[in-house]
Amino acid sequence: MKADFQDPDEFERLVQRQALRRIPAAWRSEVLGAAQGARQASAGADARSESSVWRKVRAGFRSAAATLLWPSPAGWGALAAVWVILFVVNHQVAGQARPVAGSPLHGPAEISRAWREQERLLTELLGSRDTTEAVPASASPAGHLGGSSTDHSLLDSPKMNQQPA
Repeated sequence: MKADFQDPDEFERLVQRQALRRIPAAWRSEVLGAAQGARQASAGADARSESSVWRKVRAGFRSAAATLLWPSPAGWGALAAVWVILFVVNHQVAGQARPVAGSPLHGPAEISRAWREQERLLTELLGSRDTTEAVPASASPAGHLGGSSTDHSLLDSPKMNQQPA
């Protein structure tokens, strides 16, 4: 019975009209027996290819992971997802970092030179220390920020007594 179906619906109607036949019991047991034999053969080949040490390590790892993750596997999965997201964002942002002051950091020698230059300029601007009176920072209500122009308490430190090199 060879039929040429132009319309797929016509084929489906023909199939629906046919009665379902039962599979013979002998076929069922034969098919299931062959599948069982194939499964045992592949399991035997897998067992021979793996060393028993590796199997024990894997089984131990699975057991430890199951014990650790069992209370809340969804929670651990969410935590892992958050860590992955943080890792990705961190690597995306790392290449976009900008220096804070716009210039590279200076070493200790450059910092000490700049400090000595500031001391020299301060001494030039304020004049001689001997002619001015040091006003303590506590005399000003705003501390050192609101001090008068005659506040030279910084110049009285032993570090300030050194002459620039």
